[in-house]
Amino acid sequence: IILFGYLVLGFTVLGFNRTPLQAILTTSAAMTMELLLGRIFNKKWFFPFSAMITSFSLSILLNYSPNMYVILIPVFFAIGSKYLFTFNNRHILNPAQAAVSFSLIFATTLITSSPAYQWNGIENMGVFIAGFGMFFLVPKVKRLPLVLSFLFFFTLQIFFRAWLMQHHLPFKTLFLGTITSPAFFLFTFFMITDPMTSPNKTRDQILVGFFLALFDLAFHY
Repeated sequence: IILFGYLVLGFTVLGFNRTPLQAILTTSAAMTMELLLGRIFNKKWFFPFSAMITSFSLSILLNYSPNMYVILIPVFFAIGSKYLFTFNNRHILNPAQAAVSFSLIFATTLITSSPAYQWNGIENMGVFIAGFGMFFLVPKVKRLPLVLSFLFFFTLQIFFRAWLMQHHLPFKTLFLGTITSPAFFLFTFFMITDPMTSPNKTRDQILVGFFLALFDLAFHY
């Protein structure tokens, strides 16, 4: 409901340059593919609720041309990864994050990350997203240590990066521009908290938060 609400805001008061039809087709394709693969690999029919949630994230986070066939690329990566990358009969990658990553790596000329202007310059949009995630989602999935750990270590490393690059990029631009980004909060509260792909134990959640921040720092260098 929260992600769907962001989509509605995007098509009404924000600056999303995808169309409602593209979002509908993304959701339809994701749910259909989930149904078919679920039937083939699990031998059962079920309502593809997870695919529907994933499709909302894709419509928010990715940007592509009006060509409707391009929509199928991130859908293929999202749903396909659930059945390709598994361990003990569970998928090990968050489907939406897998779709975003693989699309940006393998379809760079067709798909990009959503532009910053789609949030219409509303500075408090990140706080709005974080608030809903913190109060409605995180308590439900019991991933508060993971979220707090990641936010703490990521803030430290982005502070370090901003200080290190201050002669090339204004400190405020990198630091505040990153930690107030709506996409960053979507990742923090709606992707890494996926119960299927994140640990249950508090210690493990703290370690995951630390290594996520560490890997982000490593990839930037």
